[in-house]
Amino acid sequence: MIEKRQFKQSRSWSMTISTMKDKDILVSHKSSARTLVSSPLSSLPSIALQAWPDIAGRIQRCVSPSPCCVGTPRTSCPSLQPRFVVHFLLILLHLISVSGTFSPKVKEVIVPQPGVAGRPAILECVHDTEEKNYYSTRWYLNGEQFYSFIKRNNPEKVNHDHTDVNVELDHSDSRKVTISEITAAAEGEYRCEVMGEGPLFPVDSETQNLSVVKLPDNPEFRGIRSSYKKGEVLEAICTARHSWPESRLSFSANGEEITPESGSVQSLGDSDEKGHSYFPKGSYTSSSKLVLPLKGRFASSFRLGCHAHVQSLEKASFVNVEVDSGLSSMFSFFNAGVASWTSDIFLISMTLAMPMLLLNNL
Repeated sequence: MIEKRQFKQSRSWSMTISTMKDKDILVSHKSSARTLVSSPLSSLPSIALQAWPDIAGRIQRCVSPSPCCVGTPRTSCPSLQPRFVVHFLLILLHLISVSGTFSPKVKEVIVPQPGVAGRPAILECVHDTEEKNYYSTRWYLNGEQFYSFIKRNNPEKVNHDHTDVNVELDHSDSRKVTISEITAAAEGEYRCEVMGEGPLFPVDSETQNLSVVKLPDNPEFRGIRSSYKKGEVLEAICTARHSWPESRLSFSANGEEITPESGSVQSLGDSDEKGHSYFPKGSYTSSSKLVLPLKGRFASSFRLGCHAHVQSLEKASFVNVEVDSGLSSMFSFFNAGVASWTSDIFLISMTLAMPMLLLNNL
């Protein structure tokens, strides 16, 4: 049973509501319906998304200079065929429900942790989209697109000339993008957006934040002598210049970190420096002093290292420390004594043997 109620709101237009027993079907605004029917296939995804709230609504008004709704006689609406529109919307709903099977899924976005100023950075977009259902990949930095890969286009790869990102197209594809010599300006939120094939072109995306650090120059040693004796105290200063953020310094001997139980490490503080065009944040110079008694496992020569840590990264320098443990002097004395005794015995033997040689000759 269909009940029709007609309300007159003005002389220029009227509204008709059709109520059905099992479901309500409506078409809102004749021009919108015409647009939906005549739209090209490539624009269906956005139109479908816009139309879905109206389709799922309870009852929509049908506003038009001449009423044109489901249930209106065909002769009252010659330019629009309601039955065709209803069928079209049902097909569209079916496509929406089926499209979930072919929707792309971005699992994660992988970026360097952290990125290093002056070095390239490889960003990876891990997704499980099959080739036949794949349409494109787009990358954004803080909401602004800087790279796209569309398999049907020629060329497939496009660098969108972002002011803070320089893309290496030869080392980029549908699943990764390479940025050459990143700077502090390249920090921010990176978003990878993968789009599936038509007609609905479903989209999925994930984001990841990238921070950029500046590694210091190679650490420098000061105050180390050419040699030490067992029991002396080694005092050395290590300095790491031009890092961002501040470097944390540590020392090692033969690859093992020197702990407070063996020697003391005193921080001499950090000094900041003005930024420049390459790294506008500026940089820091950090220094630490090592005080190490040369006893126990440090009583013989070893390899001393200074390590400058910046987050999870580090730079290190090494120097050989010569320690005289006293054993070498003892061995030198012993060797000298043996040589002296050997010489004396040889002379005594020759002295005793000379008379015997002379008698034999006579």
